[in-house]
Amino acid sequence: MFALDGLVGAAGVVLLYAEGSVAVAFTLVTTISALCFMFVWSIILVSYLVYRARRPQLHAVSKFKMPGGTFMPYGVLGFFVFILWALTTQPDTLSALLFTPIWFIAVGIGYAVLRRNPQHTRWRAAHEAKVAEERQAAAAWRAGTNVRDPDVREPVSK
Repeated sequence: MFALDGLVGAAGVVLLYAEGSVAVAFTLVTTISALCFMFVWSIILVSYLVYRARRPQLHAVSKFKMPGGTFMPYGVLGFFVFILWALTTQPDTLSALLFTPIWFIAVGIGYAVLRRNPQHTRWRAAHEAKVAEERQAAAAWRAGTNVRDPDVREPVSK
């Protein structure tokens, strides 16, 4: 734990010396964190859209539907695109915007290393098999077939 605190503190010192002022370092850190925030929420919204497409039968019986669920994810993603454009209009936020891909490259390298793990390969194969089953169940549900999904407590009728 102390090593992590030291690493974060050292990163702060490096930022201050590299950029020269607290305001510039603050702008850099907050812009990168905003971009990461938007990335995470974009993934959540895209996952919701995939959920609706892949498991319409579960969405149909859900008691917790997203208000405006058919159009709102696209509206929020459009808002995020607007924010990205707004970040390009100022030189200090633009520099942070251009620096952010370094973080995503580092995460991508970590994921590439993780994918080589045999356990991860087995998990991925199991996930792909489950996705194929879900697509088949969704197609049958859309066709009006009364398919009982183990996750659905009541049969869905169309």
